[in-house]
Amino acid sequence: MSGRRSSFARQCEAIRSMGLIYHTLAPTGWGPWVSLAGFGVGFALLLLPWLSGGGGMGDVKLLAALGAWLGARCLLIAFGLSAVIAAAMALVALVRHPHEQGAAAHDGPHLRIPRPARRSGRRHRPRGLPFAVPMAVGTYAVLTWLVARGGM
Repeated sequence: MSGRRSSFARQCEAIRSMGLIYHTLAPTGWGPWVSLAGFGVGFALLLLPWLSGGGGMGDVKLLAALGAWLGARCLLIAFGLSAVIAAAMALVALVRHPHEQGAAAHDGPHLRIPRPARRSGRRHRPRGLPFAVPMAVGTYAVLTWLVARGGM
């Protein structure tokens, strides 16, 4: 990339900034330090897997932006739920496509699932399952829990 930041990076930065502003100015906000701590924890959680090639930088930025909104404690809960959901999705993918198991089938940073064959019978390159999908479900569960107990 030539020094230009992607639109996804700008969106994550905007989401982080809005979380920080909300928690600083809103009467129901938890304060700027909770937001900054959540941002730091979210960034740190997936930084090492990204550095080792086990995930994408988009997942790191998304988790950091969510941390600015949720705070460190709620982010850790959402991350734990997301890990369980991602493991379940991976198991379902492996059970549904046993011929794709093994290290050769997982050459990228995400679990690969084969796309259905076209009518001509040709198979396409497998599509990935990014961590953003289970992270969205885990975050939704935590936000629902917070709203139900009146904490947000």
